[in-house]
Amino acid sequence: MTSKKPKFRSIRWKLFLAVAIPLFIVYFLILGMAFFDLRRTAFDGMNRYMEELATLYAEKFDACFSEAARTAEQTAAFLNEKEDRSQEMLFRFLHNNVSGNPVLYGSLIVYDPEKAKKVCPYVYRGNAGGHDLLNEIDFTQVKANYQDQDWYQQAKRSGKGHWTEPYLGGRDGKTILLTYATPFFDQGQSHGVATVDIRVEDLQKLVGKGGFVHKNSFAIISQEGRFIRHPDPKVRLRETLISAAKKFHRSEFLSLGQKMMAGEKGALSVKGFQGPGKTILFYAPIPSTGWSFASAVSENEVMSPVWKKLIKFGLSMVMGFILIVFMLLRLSSKITQPVMDLVAAVPKIGQGDFDVIVKERFGRDEMSELTESFNKMAHDLQTHTRELLRETGVRQRMEGELQLARNIQMSLLPKIFPVGKEFDLFAENRPAYYVAGDFYDFFFVGKETLVFSIADVSGKGISAAMFMVMVHTLLRKLAVLRNPPSEVMDEINRFLLEKNEGGMFVTMFLGYYNIQKGTLQYVNAGHPRPYCLGKEGRLRNFGVVTGTPLGISDAFHYEEKKEMLEVKETLVLFTDGFPEARTPDGEFFNERRFQAFVQEQSGLSAERLGGILFQKVTNFQREKLADDLTLLVLKRLG
Repeated sequence: MTSKKPKFRSIRWKLFLAVAIPLFIVYFLILGMAFFDLRRTAFDGMNRYMEELATLYAEKFDACFSEAARTAEQTAAFLNEKEDRSQEMLFRFLHNNVSGNPVLYGSLIVYDPEKAKKVCPYVYRGNAGGHDLLNEIDFTQVKANYQDQDWYQQAKRSGKGHWTEPYLGGRDGKTILLTYATPFFDQGQSHGVATVDIRVEDLQKLVGKGGFVHKNSFAIISQEGRFIRHPDPKVRLRETLISAAKKFHRSEFLSLGQKMMAGEKGALSVKGFQGPGKTILFYAPIPSTGWSFASAVSENEVMSPVWKKLIKFGLSMVMGFILIVFMLLRLSSKITQPVMDLVAAVPKIGQGDFDVIVKERFGRDEMSELTESFNKMAHDLQTHTRELLRETGVRQRMEGELQLARNIQMSLLPKIFPVGKEFDLFAENRPAYYVAGDFYDFFFVGKETLVFSIADVSGKGISAAMFMVMVHTLLRKLAVLRNPPSEVMDEINRFLLEKNEGGMFVTMFLGYYNIQKGTLQYVNAGHPRPYCLGKEGRLRNFGVVTGTPLGISDAFHYEEKKEMLEVKETLVLFTDGFPEARTPDGEFFNERRFQAFVQEQSGLSAERLGGILFQKVTNFQREKLADDLTLLVLKRLG
């Protein structure tokens, strides 16, 4: 009688089941954990994105309101001047205000009733035959008692500009308007009020087509919680966020309203707001007015791309598991003892024992080739590790020497900036490698003369750094003797021509600045012309290039120039590493972009301006500097 053979006695099936079953459990546990982690990460990322999106739209509205308020303030400043303005001039001025800003509905000048009776010019937008046009009227014909209006009384009472809550106004008295009103004066006495109007319905022009925020899905809330703008036109002038929350029994809106009125930003997920699903409410403050922007979008609309990615990820993992099972079925019958030998040898390799040798147990086949390759790998790793240890030691010594050279070089550059009520100073040097060919310097010669310089040596690395130290030392030696900048440059040029066997040259700007008078004597030896940033944000090139780079020719005498630095003007000196900065992909920062970015920083301190410029250019290059960066910022304070 023959006994029945038990099933699954073969090594192939034992090995397959031993691997496949735990792998199946672990694989789908990982799949589940990854799914929930990705889902949570997606929700977190979505909330951050919606918060940033709200901030973006709030900034658009802030720019609109700030520009409108600035227009009214400029009108008031224009009227503060003593000379009288003709009626035609006033209408033309207001016409330019409205036509120059497509969001403005109208602009108005009203005089105090107790003053001499004057025409109160008002320019506002109209429509005829489907075309926009600007209308001009005397506002007293529309509102003879304009002094009773809230915008007029509040401007007179506070003595400064302010935004109103929405109200019905305009030529027909049926247009919902927002008004910014600011007083103007005559010889210190109140003389009237200048305003600009924005139609609430025109605010939707600031929301572009496409994206999550649609033209009719956003709201603007005042500091008191009133709706400046609401998607439902019936709610605009009657409802507040708090009353709406109580009316519809939405307690979460009470907390939302308090956060918005406090000027916070964020995103909130609520149920049953626009249907059975979840809706994301995102909000951010509008700083110039103290109001807040809010909008709503369906969570499904935002999360749709995320769900698609999650489904693709899950399918790819399922397909991967099926592929692994298939490979196990094919290979399980071929996995034999040599594999176990290799498994036993791998931890030894991981621990650094490269002398391990796996014996060949069978004839020449694929497993034999694998064993031979493994043994060769162990030998190669042993050789490579020895070479790597030797190279690492050499590299560490070189890096230590370069770091020491950098420390020595940086010790030559002044780091303590003089403090005074007359000027503000900041300078910094960042090398592309360990050491730099750029340098800056500043020191006093006497009590009123600040000597400062910025220079760029041709080339990079050790040779440029050594050349830089030589030039820096010679500059200090000559300038402290009170030699004029032109003579200092001539002497440095002669010295470099005698000692410069490597054909290197230097571009340099050397200035003698009188801190009391604001005058600057300077010589520019082929260096990029500095920028002069005015207090109003106007940017210009400062001075001229008075000669060629140092160390090229002795055929001429360096010419000296003199300029005046006005109060609140900022002088920005830099090396070519700023405009010629480039990304790893080869895109240049370029001079036009650099000028525009400098101009945007008007009104900042020297240190703050310098720090922002370094951060901008370093981030642009993704922390990989293409050239040395050196910057010196001098601002006249008084």
